[in-house]
Amino acid sequence: YLMKKGMSVDEIMSKVTNIAQYMFYDLNILKEVVIPANIRKIECGAFNCCKELEQVSFDDGNLVEIVDFTAFADCQKLKKIDFGNCNHLREIGAYSFSACRNLTALVLPPNLKSIEGFESCSGLTEIVLPSTVEFINGGAFSNCTELKSITIPSSVKFIGCWAFHNCVNLK
Repeated sequence: YLMKKGMSVDEIMSKVTNIAQYMFYDLNILKEVVIPANIRKIECGAFNCCKELEQVSFDDGNLVEIVDFTAFADCQKLKKIDFGNCNHLREIGAYSFSACRNLTALVLPPNLKSIEGFESCSGLTEIVLPSTVEFINGGAFSNCTELKSITIPSSVKFIGCWAFHNCVNLK
């Protein structure tokens, strides 16, 4: 609706604190998204099925705390996600990046507590979890068929069932 009123994606995001459920669903004009500092939550399906989206990054000083269920699922051309300056991000929810098969570059946030949501990201070959992660939830990296290594810190208290199911190259 807002885009029909002539507002750009950047203008819309500058006026809200949460990117609402399915706000940019199936918006195939997006190639790159920079999440502005004012955003606190990326809700369910916010960028789901943005088939041309290739890169997601975050402004310095951002306040994102949660990336919710299916937020970026099925973004088939997504190659890079950089959470490196997301100091407030503590949770990446279920299926958040599910079926992002071309995802090859993943930088996780330094204060992450709970992770899941990278099911069927067959382009991932290596993952380094930050030392703050406590929970690797069920199915977190299932069907990441090219995943060869993952660094799991001693802070991890729980690894859910099927967390690494069908990660056939994991050593």
